Amino acid sequence: MRHLRWTLLLAALLAGAGTPSLAQKATEIYIPLGQSPGLSGKHTLMGPIESIDVSDRSMNVAGPGGTPVKVRPGPQAQVWLDYSRLKQSNRKGSYTDYRKGLMVEVKFHDNDRQAGVVEWVKVQMAP
Repeated sequence: MRHLRWTLLLAALLAGAGTPSLAQKATEIYIPLGQSPGLSGKHTLMGPIESIDVSDRSMNVAGPGGTPVKVRPGPQAQVWLDYSRLKQSNRKGSYTDYRKGLMVEVKFHDNDRQAGVVEWVKVQMAP
C-alpha cells in the first residue's frame, strides 16, 4: 500500500512537470514584446522589420549588430499584435499586419534559428 502511494505521488509530480511550458504557450499572447520569461533575449530574435517580401511571405528583421535575418513565418506560426504600450488588449494578427519599421519578436521552433521554422511572431503596434 505504501509503495502504491509513492508511485501515485511520483506520477502526479511528473505529470505536472510539463504544465508551466504549456501554460506559457497558452498565455504568450498576453505577454508584452521582450518580456517572455526564459525566452526573450535568449531564444527569440527582436528587432525592427527592415523589409517584407510578399512573394515568399518572408521578412528581414534587424538582428544582433544590425545584421538582417530572413524570417519565414509559415501558416502554422501564430501572429500576435502587442498593444500593451497603448494600454489595450493584445490580439491575434496575420501576415498582413507586418509593416516596415515595426518592432517584432520572433520565436523559432525548438530554438533553431538555422532551420528558420517560426513558432510565433509578436508585432509591437505602437512606437
